[in-house]
Amino acid sequence: MHDGGSVVGLDDSQPALSVAAERLAAMPGSAVEFRRHDLQSRLPADLGAFDFIVCRGVLGFADDPVALLENLARALDPRGLILATFPNVEARGPVHQFRRAIDVLSGPEATFDARAAVGRDLFGTLRPDHPIRRHEAVFSRQDVPNEARIIAEYLGPEPREWRLDDAVATLESAGLRFLYAASRRPWQPGLVFGGEPSADLQGRVSRLDETALAALRDALDPTLYGAELRLYGCLNDFEPRSPGWPEQVRNDPTVWQRLTPHRTGLAAPDESSPSTPRSVSYRAVNGAVGPIDARTHGLYQEVDGRRSCDAIDQAVSDALGFPEPPEIRAKRWLDLANNGFIILESLDDRQRYACIHRGPIRDRLDCACPRRWVRACEWHENCTIDVIPEGDARRPALLRAMERLQISEPTVCAECPDFDPEPVGD
Repeated sequence: MHDGGSVVGLDDSQPALSVAAERLAAMPGSAVEFRRHDLQSRLPADLGAFDFIVCRGVLGFADDPVALLENLARALDPRGLILATFPNVEARGPVHQFRRAIDVLSGPEATFDARAAVGRDLFGTLRPDHPIRRHEAVFSRQDVPNEARIIAEYLGPEPREWRLDDAVATLESAGLRFLYAASRRPWQPGLVFGGEPSADLQGRVSRLDETALAALRDALDPTLYGAELRLYGCLNDFEPRSPGWPEQVRNDPTVWQRLTPHRTGLAAPDESSPSTPRSVSYRAVNGAVGPIDARTHGLYQEVDGRRSCDAIDQAVSDALGFPEPPEIRAKRWLDLANNGFIILESLDDRQRYACIHRGPIRDRLDCACPRRWVRACEWHENCTIDVIPEGDARRPALLRAMERLQISEPTVCAECPDFDPEPVGD
């Protein structure tokens, strides 16, 4: 867990919660609350709204995956993200192979422990490049998995498996918006295409939305997503990936250059995993580890919540000695946002003035909507850019935002002696 956050772990199995508590005890400084709860029923009301929900290794065994996701969606903050994993039918071939091999060698009367011992012995004899070993390398850092790992991954109950389009449909049936399918490695067209795609083909690809792009990648490279499909989603009325005002983007393409990134605290460099000159390993708050390329790492390390994406891009380009095309630069920032590393704060015509002493953002102010009306100011501690009077239809949204921030009375920015009544941007 990263600084500034709190974690609640839910499971319907008391033995599983006990094991989790024992593991947590070996990690000083980590504060997690464990509760026993069946996710097929609504979450307790006293848990409040979650900024980030991880549902991993659960949906494959759920009687009603859609209902389970609906329960989690009810507990999600209006601006929160959810990571849901689905067993991937396209990439679980090695699991079935290993299970069949253990069954053949063990016989029908063998106990779990005996079968696990056979599996461990068998695994140690496989070639390093065998698909079963490559599959295990994605999820385990052990050269040879122990018996507990073999039982959990290869000998336990068979989960329901999904294809990517079915997983997306399941997420959306629960009232969630599909945002992004996280891959276990970056998409590398060179591993698929032998030459430069035609202009017509490139145009077709450029018009695809994120759902279609994920499906195309899955169709052309089934190994991209690994044995589990990791889907990020949010509530339908929230769109964190890009500005919520496409007409402004069309009228002013430079708006991308003025987006201000803020760290979420959901990911940090993983010192236990070796970095390379081309990539840096990161560990997300859910425990997943994955690499990001060195330039994206450089951008992320420069995020301070004050400078724009354009200013940070320029600083990194100056340090490295070369710029990148604008579309590549925008994609790097969106990838960081899609994976939960940052929130992109966008400008909005309703926020035309700024305090010179404006301090760090206190709320998740990342789209042009009423959730962005509360802002932190170092002078006043809490300001509202817009004055929203009683009776205004937007007033309830402002009051809810203030309640989340524990603000009783907002201060109008115009009362600040350092208020600068100049429009932000053009």
